[in-house]
Amino acid sequence: MELTTTRHNLHIDPSMAAWGWQIPVYLFLGGLVAGMMIISGYFLFIKRYRETNCACYTLPLISMALLSVGMFALFLDLEHKFFVWRLYTTFQITSPMSWGAWILILVYPVIGANLLMGPPEILVKKIPQVNKITTYINSRPRLVQNIGVANMLLGGMLGVYTGVLLSTMSSRPLWNTSILWVLFLVSGLSTAAAFVHMVAKNVHERELLAKADNGFLTIELMVIALMLIGLVTSSAANIDAAKLLISGAFAPVFWVFVIGMGIIIPLIIQLLAVVDVAVRRDGRLRRGVPRAVPGAGEQSGAAPLDQRRPGPGPGRQGAGGDGAGLRQVHLDDRRAAFTRPQGDGNR
Repeated sequence: MELTTTRHNLHIDPSMAAWGWQIPVYLFLGGLVAGMMIISGYFLFIKRYRETNCACYTLPLISMALLSVGMFALFLDLEHKFFVWRLYTTFQITSPMSWGAWILILVYPVIGANLLMGPPEILVKKIPQVNKITTYINSRPRLVQNIGVANMLLGGMLGVYTGVLLSTMSSRPLWNTSILWVLFLVSGLSTAAAFVHMVAKNVHERELLAKADNGFLTIELMVIALMLIGLVTSSAANIDAAKLLISGAFAPVFWVFVIGMGIIIPLIIQLLAVVDVAVRRDGRLRRGVPRAVPGAGEQSGAAPLDQRRPGPGPGRQGAGGDGAGLRQVHLDDRRAAFTRPQGDGNR
């Protein structure tokens, strides 16, 4: 039987193409930035900002740049670009799209507050008043922790909302699952942990992120398995959607690139690396080599106490006044935490 039709819908006939390259670029960069915000906020909350080489000082600038690239890609995908401002004339509490539009705006001041804790030198030279803001923030530990909490909260919302938005589309059975937002969040955390592991200067942070990424990858495998189980035990449309990944047209890409090269192989490599570090550390302890206290001394990549970040910009530049006073206060507060008793080599 031969069927002839004169129908032609753009982006639907002869095959459906709902999105171009812009949306995948935004989804990847948005998830990466969300994970970096959570990691940076966690480091601020546990007071790792006292280390000069803490990743929480480099991540804000990278996050802001990557998120801006993702936002620009999202803007390019809009059909009516000059009416994007209308999204911000209202807030619809039941609309994931409205939530996402406002979240993308609110993350910028939160990232900016983190950035002002250790602004780039070029910014300080062009706008000297930035030092006053840096002094104000770094002299208030509770404020720094609140900035960390805000980064974790907004980062989590940024990583979640896209999954919630896609899961509401009943016309796409593969996305129409209530666990999709968990997959988006964990995937973003895993990607961010791997990225920060590569750029972090502090040895203790690199080891911590390698262990965390192992956990994220394991959780990601479990979430994917639960999602597929939910699909194959649902309606006929959901079963057909799951078969596309399990044994259908997308199966080679899914099993080889997503599961194999994206999760299993990195997990095995990082597990071997973590075990190797633990074995070598245990060997040094058995030989009587003192164990390095995380964050104290050159073993962790940290600076000596008299070179630790004093907080405000003027203190770092050698100026007197508040900067010098805060340096002494910070050193006095931290000596007990970073100095070991003499003669206790195996501690």
